[in-house]
Amino acid sequence: MKAIWFGILHHVVNEHEWLLNIDGTYGKCAHSPLTEENQQRPWLQKGSPAHVALKGIVEDKRFLRTFSYYVNFRHSGFVESFHSHLLMYAPKRHAYTYVAYRARIQLAAIDFNKHTNRKQALDKEGKPRFEVKYSKQSKRFYPTAKLEPKKYEYIGELQRQIFQSRQNDYGHMSWHVSLDENDPRRIHSTRHLVTRPSLSQLQHSIRVDLPHHSLMNLLVVLINECTVNFIQQGNRTLETFESSHSVIFYCLH
Repeated sequence: MKAIWFGILHHVVNEHEWLLNIDGTYGKCAHSPLTEENQQRPWLQKGSPAHVALKGIVEDKRFLRTFSYYVNFRHSGFVESFHSHLLMYAPKRHAYTYVAYRARIQLAAIDFNKHTNRKQALDKEGKPRFEVKYSKQSKRFYPTAKLEPKKYEYIGELQRQIFQSRQNDYGHMSWHVSLDENDPRRIHSTRHLVTRPSLSQLQHSIRVDLPHHSLMNLLVVLINECTVNFIQQGNRTLETFESSHSVIFYCLH
């Protein structure tokens, strides 16, 4: 790719074949033979100030170090346009169930794909139409091509498939439908992302990590933990511990 980039210095001075590229290969332009009819601008003179200035840009070492990033560059405007299109079907100010949100996203994807290659609209005289838009980034107005209006010809086919699917369904409207395997509602709201440690492990970690001046806070935490723990152990109740001293004694041992 660098060989093509450096070939610009030869092309602009009407040299379309040269001895060696920077990678040691034979240098040649990729375009077809040029004629005087195809040439609309004059060629630069080799060694002229304009050619020297262009050479400084092409051979700039700082730019060449980042050359690989420009070669592999992919503009994100198409993806950003799709994300903006999603908001037409699923605005962020509303909440949806998993099934409803997935259906809205699928409809948005169908709409976007069906109208991706729309042509530029024409006026009554057959000339291309343009419209004015404003860029918040550059803070200026700019002209852009106005596309043909959407036709939504696929909606009839979607409706037909929906009714056909309902007709072939053996169940009724109140039929129980099990949740999808990837449905977020299968994830319990109290499920922990890590394994729950035991009380003895927590007590040991607290004793090691907390400073001495937090001893009273530690005792309060232990009393609360032990009380809840013994309530959950069947027949044992709070009456087993008639005083806070016995609770502290149990927790510390």
